[in-house]
Amino acid sequence: MRKILLVDNDITFIWGLKKYLQRRGYAVETAATLAEAREMIKQEAPLLICSDLCLPDGSGLELLAEVRTCNKDTPFIIASCYEKDDYEQEALQHGVTICMPDFGEMQLSSRQLLLRIFTKSW
Repeated sequence: MRKILLVDNDITFIWGLKKYLQRRGYAVETAATLAEAREMIKQEAPLLICSDLCLPDGSGLELLAEVRTCNKDTPFIIASCYEKDDYEQEALQHGVTICMPDFGEMQLSSRQLLLRIFTKSW
């Protein structure tokens, strides 16, 4: 079963989102850095990637660009607490599926993410 890959260095937030998705039947892997995410992607192409913008060893935009060089079809969500205007154009140039700003409040954000997942055909 292919998994959703969540990439964020906020351990509390990512744990909560992982549990929320798992309770709804999704298999979920997590990574706190770009290096961890790259390794997981090498092992198995994820069903979907949801990445924070700012990570300890780089940017979610870097990961997006790398994923798009070898896989144009994997849905990729950038979820960030930054204003969408600050990064959306660059993300769109790299082929982001969805940019979700104001991704700060856990419960609302999880519902938004699931809504986006359920309304796409992946």
